[in-house]
Amino acid sequence: MSTGALFRAPPPRGRALYALGTAAAAGHGVAMPLFGLFLGELIHAGNGADAAATPADALSATAAVAWRLLLLGAVAGGLAGAQVVCFRTAVTQTSACLRRRAMDSLRMLLARCHRSL
Repeated sequence: MSTGALFRAPPPRGRALYALGTAAAAGHGVAMPLFGLFLGELIHAGNGADAAATPADALSATAAVAWRLLLLGAVAGGLAGAQVVCFRTAVTQTSACLRRRAMDSLRMLLARCHRSL
C-alpha cells in the first residue's frame, strides 16, 4: 500500500484530527524557540545592564518575564498534549477503517471462492 493510499484511508473525522494534530505540532514547534528568547529576557531582567539596586527590585523586574515564560510553558504543554491526542485518535480511526476494508475484501473473496465450489 502506498503512502498516499494510507492518507486516503481515514474517515473524514480522522483527516480532520490529522490536520488538527499537525497544526498543534506546528504551534508547539514555534513555541520552542520562544523559550530561548524569554529565558534570555529573564536573565537580562535579573542580571543585565539595568540590574536593580535591591533584590526586591530584581524580583519585580523578573516577575513579569517569569509569568510570560510560565504561560508559554503551559501553552506549549497543551499543544503537545493536543498533538498526541489528535494523532492517537486519528490513527485508531484509520486502523479501524483499514481493518474493516480488509475484512470486507476477505469476505468478498471467500464468497467468490464458496460460489465456485
